[in-house]
Amino acid sequence: MASFLTIVKIPFLLIDILWMWITASPPNPPPPAKEQVVSDWKERFLRSLTIPCIWLRTTYYLSGLIEILVILCDWQSGPGATQSILRQLSFNSTIPKISMLPSFVLGNLFTCVGALLRVQCYRSLGKHFTFELSISKSHILIVTGPYAVVRHPSYTGMILTIVGACLNRLGGSWVSESGLWQVPMGQAILIIWITISLAVIASLLLRMPQEDEILSQRFGDEWVAWSKRVPYRLVPWVY
Repeated sequence: MASFLTIVKIPFLLIDILWMWITASPPNPPPPAKEQVVSDWKERFLRSLTIPCIWLRTTYYLSGLIEILVILCDWQSGPGATQSILRQLSFNSTIPKISMLPSFVLGNLFTCVGALLRVQCYRSLGKHFTFELSISKSHILIVTGPYAVVRHPSYTGMILTIVGACLNRLGGSWVSESGLWQVPMGQAILIIWITISLAVIASLLLRMPQEDEILSQRFGDEWVAWSKRVPYRLVPWVY
C-alpha cells in the first residue's frame, strides 16, 4: 500500500505538470512575419524543434498522470481491478513502487523556480514576449524585473525547468520503477527525451548572442549601457 509520503506526491506531480505547461506555452500569438527574424540556421534549427517539443511535453504529462494513477491504485491495493491496472502499468515482474526521493523534491523546486521566472519575464515584456525571435517599431528595451539581473532570464527559466523535469523522472518515479527504461520502447523514448532536451538547451545558448546583436543594433548606446550594468546572460556571476 502506498505510504502517506507517496500520497503527498500527487499534488506535486499535478503542480509539476502545470509548471511545465506554463513554461512551454507562449503568452502571446506569433508576431507578423515581417517582424520575425530568421537570420541563419540556428534560428531555423530552434523552430524545427516545435513538433518534437510537443511530443516531449505530451509524453511528460502522460507519464506524470500515469504515476498518479499508479499511486492511487497502490493506495487502494487489493485483489481485483487495481492490481490488474498495476500489473498492466509495469514492464517487469514487480508492481511499480513509487516514492518521493530528494531528486524529485529538487526537480520540483527547479521546475517551480523556472516557471515563475518565465512568468515574470512574460509580465515584464508584455505583448513583446513571443517565442519567435522578432523586433518591431514599438519595441522598448526592458531593463527591470528579472532583466535587471541577467539579460536572458526567460532562457534561465526554461533550462531550469528542463533540468527539473529530468530530475523528476529519476528514481522513485513511475518511468523508473516500472521497468520502462529496461525495454526497447522505453530506451528509445529515453534517448529521444534526452536528445530533444539537449537540443533545446543548445539552441537557446546559440540564440543568445544573436539576440544580443539584434538588440544592440536596435537600441545602440542604451543596450551598451544595459549590458555593462547586466554583464551576465543566464546566471549572475557565472555566465
